[in-house]
Amino acid sequence: MNKKIIALGMAGAMAIAAVFTTAVPVSAQVITTVSYDGLGYLDFEHLVGESDPYHAGDTSETIGIGESRTAIVYGTVETTTRDTINTDTKYINSDLDVMSTNGITTTVKHLSLADCKDWTSSNPAVATVANGVVTGVSSSNDNYVTISAKFDWTDQNGTVNTETIRGYVKVAKTPVNDYLIPEDIDLAVGETYTIAPPPATRKGTPLDQTYVQFDNANFDVDFGTDAKWDDAGNVYSGSRASFDKTSKTFTAKAPGQVDVWARFKTATDGTMMWNVYHFCISDAIGTVVTDDYGEAQYKILNAHEVAYAGMVKATNKPVIPSAVKINNVEYDVVEIADGAFKGTSIVSVTMPKQTKKIGASAFENCKKLTSLDISETDVEQIGAAAFAGCVKCKELTVNGDKVKTYGAGAFKKFKKKNVINVEASSSKVFKSASKKIKKAGGKKAKIVEQD
Repeated sequence: MNKKIIALGMAGAMAIAAVFTTAVPVSAQVITTVSYDGLGYLDFEHLVGESDPYHAGDTSETIGIGESRTAIVYGTVETTTRDTINTDTKYINSDLDVMSTNGITTTVKHLSLADCKDWTSSNPAVATVANGVVTGVSSSNDNYVTISAKFDWTDQNGTVNTETIRGYVKVAKTPVNDYLIPEDIDLAVGETYTIAPPPATRKGTPLDQTYVQFDNANFDVDFGTDAKWDDAGNVYSGSRASFDKTSKTFTAKAPGQVDVWARFKTATDGTMMWNVYHFCISDAIGTVVTDDYGEAQYKILNAHEVAYAGMVKATNKPVIPSAVKINNVEYDVVEIADGAFKGTSIVSVTMPKQTKKIGASAFENCKKLTSLDISETDVEQIGAAAFAGCVKCKELTVNGDKVKTYGAGAFKKFKKKNVINVEASSSKVFKSASKKIKKAGGKKAKIVEQD
């Protein structure tokens, strides 16, 4: 494709990297270690308000007087778990490939702006910083100003460690060059999007709202290997997507990623500027599909999130990844779908921390499931009959502060030998959770309060 170039820096590459959250081990035989890679640093490539990964090339370290930038935070904290019994553990690497290892699972948490505190500038007279936003005050005369921040991480022993990370900026009288902020558009199959001129450039220069053009040479196999123009040269259509230059409308047909380049001009002096629209097409919401590794099925929730819907390759100790690729589109796994493990022979399961919901009958009649700890996850909802018939589940641990609803019969057939541990911040929280659990079929279970 004869694409016009928009400068990309390291932030562009890093921004599309997969972000993983720590998975929660649920079996007693799991040994966990947590470590910081020691490679964290700060970068200041975005203007305040920018969410795109683009910046102005090799001048990204230089900001103008009065200009503000938001920090980009790099660095990782790794959690490694070793299962001393299960020797066929699966994990997802940084390229979202499923890997096998000898009972060892590694998950990675990438540092973010929210993790940082105690921001300082080595020279506030030149550049100030507050909550990750650095602002140019006066010229640095080509000298660097050091911006520092601290963050905490907790190791496997519960010890809180404090680290310092740094970044560097220069301040100049004239800010970096102007350009248009690229657009990231999420669509499901069947949806459309119409391209129109943005209100202004990165620096606020207004654009001519009546002008937008497209170059036929910029349309390629992103649209599908069968893509071609109609006889009039106005509609480019393929198996993945189509675009009508007359109506300026993009139509999503199949999952994948497609780029469309558009040319605009400024309203002040008619300067021509190109911009790119990155379309990420997902399967239709509600569709159940198999991941690109052939490991499991997932239900599409939206353009970025899926629910784990069941195993393709059966195992009695499944590990649910925090992120997955489907039709080469990356999704976060945030739920366990209805009936995902119903009637299977699983004995344990590892789920990602960001799991928000366990669907109806998700673990119903899993008669070999011996224990499950979801207290460190973000589960807020447990569906009807979710654990009904899990008669050999000796211990099930939930977070009373987080779980808001328990569906009817969620703990049906639980007896006194089935212990439901409730982690609660207060007796009031425990009593409320206990009442809900009993109403959801856990009346005969042993309900235990945990701090």
